[in-house]
Amino acid sequence: GSPMADKLSDSGSKREPAVRALHVASGDLWAGAEAQVDLLLERLAARDDVEVSALLFNAGRLSERLARAGVRVAVTPEKGQGVGALARGAAQLITDTVATLVHSHGYKESFVCGAAGLLLLAARWRAEPTCAARAPSARSAGSRRG
Repeated sequence: GSPMADKLSDSGSKREPAVRALHVASGDLWAGAEAQVDLLLERLAARDDVEVSALLFNAGRLSERLARAGVRVAVTPEKGQGVGALARGAAQLITDTVATLVHSHGYKESFVCGAAGLLLLAARWRAEPTCAARAPSARSAGSRRG
């Protein structure tokens, strides 16, 4: 696998989930928001129809608790990295986990996930250039004849 996928702790699960959820959070503190992320992901990890992964930007209490709860955890330290590097790492992890749902917990995390989504969209357009040819142009969409 990729280096990002290798960072994930294996939950040992062999189920076929209906949803593969990747949650993105800072994990730098232990306060109300982190406690809520912990509770939510712990409960989701206990379900058979959901596979939960977490991308955290800091190692600490949250990453330890999530790993103990059976959540696959990747930590990409934000210190010394720009948004571009974090977005590339998030995009790779979205691909590696085959995430069907990405949920960000916080402003910075939302920005990083949005940038990761743009990177993935650009990669798809490069891989499938016929998508651009099929997309309706603004001129053709606005010039309907009745």
